[in-house]
Amino acid sequence: MFRHILHSFSRRPALAPALVNNARILAQPRRFTHWQSASERLDKEGVTIPIEPSEYRQILARTKQVWPCPRALPPGWSCKWEDWAYLLTFYWLSPYYLMLPQIEMVVNIRHRIPGETRPILFSNERQAFVFTLVDSPRQFFLFDGAGSVLYRVAGISNEQALVQLMTQGDDAFQAKLQLVPPDEEGEEALMRILARDATVIPLLAEKFLDYTPVPTKQWEEGNLPVDEEFPMEEFLQDLQGLEEMEKEHKLQSTQDGFDLEGLPGEEEGRAEIPERMEEDDDDDDDDELHPIEQALDNIDNMEDVEELMKLARQEEETRKTSTRGH
Repeated sequence: MFRHILHSFSRRPALAPALVNNARILAQPRRFTHWQSASERLDKEGVTIPIEPSEYRQILARTKQVWPCPRALPPGWSCKWEDWAYLLTFYWLSPYYLMLPQIEMVVNIRHRIPGETRPILFSNERQAFVFTLVDSPRQFFLFDGAGSVLYRVAGISNEQALVQLMTQGDDAFQAKLQLVPPDEEGEEALMRILARDATVIPLLAEKFLDYTPVPTKQWEEGNLPVDEEFPMEEFLQDLQGLEEMEKEHKLQSTQDGFDLEGLPGEEEGRAEIPERMEEDDDDDDDDELHPIEQALDNIDNMEDVEELMKLARQEEETRKTSTRGH
């Protein structure tokens, strides 16, 4: 499962365009104006990989928990993450083979810098953001999105000093920037990813990432060629497997005593449980979901999958009927 703010969200298959009521969620990549906020981009254009509004809201809530703002902000920089135009670009699934978040493709693979990143500040106008490493918080970097260039901030060992330096102006800040060249083997690995070379997976797990990526298919990535028919049968098979998995989760949740369906006041109960659990958040491991929260998530996912299976079968029947008519 992904690190960063994504660690609590399950990875779901991309939906067939014909099965999605809200088509903008599957909009293809577009050239965005740099001043658009992440929320504006999601509202107007959507993102290549499907993301439900509820998940998007959870991501924003998660960023506020794990990406704290500095006490003071340099002019022209912000930490209001819902306004960051490239939040979903870097910290959501990418539309490439393996669907790795682009922050991992840039930092962990292309520049071979290990570890999880934590953004500190961003500037939509500059198309840049400053970040540190969770396990090495005395290192600071600037990624220039306009030129796809990574810099290390030299001579700075804490966040307060970083902010003070940036407050002095661009000239003082730029004087401390040292270019971080791409790693040759990392760039080669990226080319193999773009070429859909599955043999790169063991290399990524061994040398660049702390997990083994899962192979993906073009329809999952939202990149099916326009002249290629959507693989409906393959999609249904994958969806059937997901349905069976969700049924097992639901059965296990019921056996564990967390099945809330059918109980009086079910919706009210669902709303109250997260509020009660918030009181214990400080004592819980961030990487683990509360059992009741997990059970509710399983139930909700089950409902989504059942509806998706129904739509998929309807679409397949329509396609077969149309084929017979010709």
